Amino acid sequence: MIVILIAVAFIPMIIACIWIRNIEKYNREFWRYIFLTFAWGASIAIVMSLFLEKKVMSNYTNFLIIMVIIGPIIEEFSKVIPLFFIRKQLTEVEDGFIFGAVAGLGFAATENLIYGIRFMDYRIVILISLFYLRTVGTALLHASATSLSG
Repeated sequence: MIVILIAVAFIPMIIACIWIRNIEKYNREFWRYIFLTFAWGASIAIVMSLFLEKKVMSNYTNFLIIMVIIGPIIEEFSKVIPLFFIRKQLTEVEDGFIFGAVAGLGFAATENLIYGIRFMDYRIVILISLFYLRTVGTALLHASATSLSG
């Protein structure tokens, strides 16, 4: 079951990354940088966000402020860090959009996997609905927000 959850969480995001990368007709980004940025968003950015959000939660008691204001700031910060490492590859304005979106999609893929694991014991209809809503909704949100940050 976990293999299916991984596939359902990651395959749509990888397809979206390929599509976003191929939007450019000329001077396309190198696949290795696309992969590294996606991998950062899917791993290090998740861990960094969880760590920082947990630190902030111990100082704040208002959960709404954490989820609406502080959480997104921490997540956006952690997702765009790889752009500083590959800044020589950012030769055009749209490169920041592309790499930002790719980092956001990596983040969304792992987040979808985490939610899928949490809801694995529920009925299959609920699990399918969860993945559909998260793939369409939050994946687009992460990709668009981080592309603007990029």
